[in-house]
Amino acid sequence: MPLVPPALAWLAGMLLGLFWPGGRATALGWVGGAAMLTGAALALCWADRRARWAGLLLLALWLGLARSLPAVPSATPLPGSLRALNVPAGQARAASAARRVLRGHVLADPDPSHSGKNAQVRVAVEAVQDGAGWRPVHGGLLVVTDRFVPVAQGDTVECLGVVQAPPPVKGFDYARWLLWHGIESYMDRAMIRVLPMVDTAPTTLLAVWRRAAGQRTATQLPEPAAGLLRGLLLGQQKAIDPALWADFNTTQTSWLIVVSGSQITMLLLFVYWVSRRVLAPWPAVAVAGTVVVAYSLFVGLGLSVARAALMGLLYLLARGLGRPITPLNLLACTALILTAFDPLSVADAGFQLSFAAVAGILILGPPLVTRWRRIPILGEAFAISWAAQLGILPIVIAQFGAISLTGFGPGTLIGLIIGPLMILGAVYEITAWLWAPLGQVIAWVCWLPLTLIASVVQLTGRFPPLAVVLPDYGWIGIPFWYALLALGYLMGSPARRAAVRRFLRPAAGPAEPVAGRT
Repeated sequence: MPLVPPALAWLAGMLLGLFWPGGRATALGWVGGAAMLTGAALALCWADRRARWAGLLLLALWLGLARSLPAVPSATPLPGSLRALNVPAGQARAASAARRVLRGHVLADPDPSHSGKNAQVRVAVEAVQDGAGWRPVHGGLLVVTDRFVPVAQGDTVECLGVVQAPPPVKGFDYARWLLWHGIESYMDRAMIRVLPMVDTAPTTLLAVWRRAAGQRTATQLPEPAAGLLRGLLLGQQKAIDPALWADFNTTQTSWLIVVSGSQITMLLLFVYWVSRRVLAPWPAVAVAGTVVVAYSLFVGLGLSVARAALMGLLYLLARGLGRPITPLNLLACTALILTAFDPLSVADAGFQLSFAAVAGILILGPPLVTRWRRIPILGEAFAISWAAQLGILPIVIAQFGAISLTGFGPGTLIGLIIGPLMILGAVYEITAWLWAPLGQVIAWVCWLPLTLIASVVQLTGRFPPLAVVLPDYGWIGIPFWYALLALGYLMGSPARRAAVRRFLRPAAGPAEPVAGRT
């Protein structure tokens, strides 16, 4: 796992840069100097293993800090920025607040909000109406509107409402969080009008195909199975019944039905396994990689989807080259590449939870599976579920201050079903696209597991939430909780403790023979 420690140091440097308190231009010069001094010291101490590792980790920290410092958005709006039009949040509902018309394109399908009563739409704004004409502006807009708004990813829209600063949230800097995600302005209770498509760019074409697939699924499956399959396979969470979505949130299992790593992994392994039966290694890699990239663009390239797709492509590349594969190295390499291209993603809760859950499964999953393998059928599923929960434990505590136990049962059940259901659902979507009558037959087969998931979540959601409140030390407590998990992991195996001792105190090598004098 040689990539894991430098990747962690790199991520720590990026987080430090996001919360840097002073001037960023001056700090960038100091960081560059520190990185050069560290590089020089590393070259001099390369022969000593412990000094080499210390230098590499410190250099990765400086490089992560140098990458994130210039990426943080400026506190003042730039010329032509949408943020320059913001009305203070406290004045947005006043009668004197100006209502504007903005034009742009939808970045992703609407997300449910306010327990499913509304929808949130992310729009990349391109112009604002100025009198009889249009004036170009740029920036991201978060629109809160009716949950039945008929928009989808790739649509060109006009939004009517008050352009305001994001509303304050107690104990959380919501405005800065949105700014890190490319959202500069907020529009509440807005009206959205979809404009006719002038051209069909590739992203728009994929969005049209995805909308057609969702409509086809809605006609061939009853609710709530249709909405659940659309959310699980097509990324259309807005189609899920609001009451069922509220039950998923109550049981904290909504992350299982969002298109992410599990769906991408299942698709990749299935396509690569089938391709390898008839093709040579590199053609099979090309086929599986093309399918993964197309599906990732099809459902919208969010952080969790990008992480899973990149890990899958790296896995396929290693398979094609015949190189040994270490899952933790793949995860670390993926984190390095994603944050190098998008430094602000490191502060995203979805990014943190996604990587922490996968790391928990990879590190804690094998020993837990070994201990619980005697439990028939459910032993491995319980072990993987616990490993993922332990991996995200510190982040959940920092975010919510409590751990929910209500969703453990439904989460384990969904974990058992989701793999076969993803493959069956993909076969259904392709078959229904080719020949609707045969797709209808497969849809009836999909109905049973989908209805089972919905029934279990609805039943569990009726019980009072069961949560364990733990000491919350804020974000500073995350290293403390992970240190406790690491200590428990090391203490659980004598071999791991011996490996740490060998690293910290390496045995002295044999003395070199001294040549005799002549």
